[in-house]
Amino acid sequence: MSRSARSRAVLGALLGVLMGGMASLPASSAPAPAAASLVRADSLVRAGVAGPTIRITGLTPTLAGPKTQVVVRGEVVNNSSAAIAAPTVRLSGSESPLKDRRDVWAWAGGTARSDLQSWDTDDLAGTIAPGASRAFVVRHRLTDSLGDSFAALPIALDAGGTQLPTFITYAAGSPPSDARLHEILLLPVTLRPHRAMFGDYGAARLDAWLAEIGPEGRLTQQLAAAADKPVIWAIDPTLIDAPADIPDARPVEAPAGAAWDRIGPEQKAEVVARRAFREALTKAVAGDDCTVLPVGDADLVAGLGIREATARVRSLVGGGRAGGDFAGCRDDIVWPADGLLSTQRAQELAPLMPEGTIGALLGRASSTPAAEGAGGAAWRTADGVPVLAYDDALSNALLDLGQDDEIGVVTGQRLLADSLAAYAQDPTRDREILIAAPRGVDSMGLGVALGRLASAPWTRTAGLTELLTTTADGEQVADVTPTDVGEHTAIPTPMPTDPQVLARPAMTSGRLAYLSDALDDIAVTAKVRVDGAEQSALWTEALDQLFSARWRADLPEFQGQMRRLRTAGATARGAVQVTPETINFFADTGRLQLTVTNNLDVALTGLKVVLRPQTGLLRVEQAADAVDIGPRSKAVVAVRATALAAGSVPIRASLSARDGSMVGAATTVTVRVRPTGDWIYWSMGGVAGILLVLGVARRRRRRAA
Repeated sequence: MSRSARSRAVLGALLGVLMGGMASLPASSAPAPAAASLVRADSLVRAGVAGPTIRITGLTPTLAGPKTQVVVRGEVVNNSSAAIAAPTVRLSGSESPLKDRRDVWAWAGGTARSDLQSWDTDDLAGTIAPGASRAFVVRHRLTDSLGDSFAALPIALDAGGTQLPTFITYAAGSPPSDARLHEILLLPVTLRPHRAMFGDYGAARLDAWLAEIGPEGRLTQQLAAAADKPVIWAIDPTLIDAPADIPDARPVEAPAGAAWDRIGPEQKAEVVARRAFREALTKAVAGDDCTVLPVGDADLVAGLGIREATARVRSLVGGGRAGGDFAGCRDDIVWPADGLLSTQRAQELAPLMPEGTIGALLGRASSTPAAEGAGGAAWRTADGVPVLAYDDALSNALLDLGQDDEIGVVTGQRLLADSLAAYAQDPTRDREILIAAPRGVDSMGLGVALGRLASAPWTRTAGLTELLTTTADGEQVADVTPTDVGEHTAIPTPMPTDPQVLARPAMTSGRLAYLSDALDDIAVTAKVRVDGAEQSALWTEALDQLFSARWRADLPEFQGQMRRLRTAGATARGAVQVTPETINFFADTGRLQLTVTNNLDVALTGLKVVLRPQTGLLRVEQAADAVDIGPRSKAVVAVRATALAAGSVPIRASLSARDGSMVGAATTVTVRVRPTGDWIYWSMGGVAGILLVLGVARRRRRRAA
């Protein structure tokens, strides 16, 4: 046999093993499991469903080879309210490789297998108290049956009726060709849905912010987890634009000092935290690829469906322009929340961009005409717009981080197994694969998971610029936006699904009208509040943030914030008014006094009373001067009026700011008009005469006595 023929034979054998098929190996190369040691498939349950929780804290080595001893460490956690008998932990597995990506997805999703062999056990003695845990260690030494190859092997941990499926990644020798998967990781720096973050300033709001961007916050930990990883950052500029108009110390100027005094300690602490996070973010993205999203990570798909929202959504996109420390970031990459890709979608979204053009459209590979992500990440529209398609399975695997996988080992092993299976789809061709972490991804375990993925010898890292360059030769996405992902590729049940991409937009035209009316009421009242600028900024930001894509994942939080904004609008409408009352006006011309009530906890300034008599019996001669009212106080306002005839006069009483904007709700004041005329003087003279006569008669009676 010639040298070239032998090389082709070796390459063929390696590809056969890599694809998961064992046909290229001798039939006896994989040891048949003994009947007594087989684990019954129907006895295994998905982790955390029916029994104690199993947590893997370590799995070594990350990449196994022939005769490698694999060590799995972890703990069994008792989540019940009563003590339980410490179970036996069993490690089961198979050295028959998983065949393809669907096999990987099915096993990760808990689909039972009948070929698992019992490898090792750890019999935990005694009991486990409620909320307590017990550590375990199980081991298995692999055979050399797989030789020099790459394979994903299914393994499972079973304890007390609970099963946790995971993988051993076998990697021996070199990849079968020089081709590699060029992996690009995109991490969104976006906030989770929490209504308190953009509500009234106070302890609840501060706690919500600190949970995201404080020293131990989720996003702070995310920056740390990816600090040494080649990532593309997708940044919500809300996190860049930390409040700049609140100084760190009290200003010496009187007006500025008074304004500073009105700011509560929680708001000041929030500002400090947001500025500190901005500095950390600046350092994290230095020298890295990054893209800036619209303000609030606005749901652009929702904007397409609401004609009245077009101008506001366009302003949110424009507000996400990269500048300052982030001037090197892209700001023309569009990431619609539902992730659906098409030429139609790019054409619909382009008018929302400041220049009317899209630099690239980012979305789900499962909405492209390619089976199971085999087409890679580089695509284009019919008119040449670059399209970046992220791999659904690899991206959504990160959803398991956090409570389900605090350490990140299980997620890391799944990423390795699925990445290997994706590589095996076409191991002779260089291919880009984009992993976009779902918005709101948990930072717990993220660093470990990404570190394991980075160890894969069949991959190499790539950047955003390289990926965009390859789109010129990419295949074309569909002309028309698919109605759902299943139009091209059905998502298998075991694959984790990002709740945002399948949910409908939270903002609707009805809700927008409802919220805009509330904001209008707030904006008008803000013109007479001493803290008006702060109030207007607070609630304007609240409405802008309600356009965010984050609310798709938690509609109740959106509805809670929506109600809060409406309540603020109702409070603004009822904040100040002329007290409805009945007033007696017994004069031809005189002062008509009215009472103005301030129901707010802050002072109002520059209020003007506007009176409109509803009949011609009374004429208001002169407008009242502007008045200032303290918190929870009343003020008396006098206007000059003339009575033209007797009767009851309803007066429509309203208030305005100095610019004429109506403030609060109008009320009705009833005035009983009794003009005096000449008769009052005759009456007064008659009364005086009678009194004089009575006085003279009284004196005469006294003298006679």
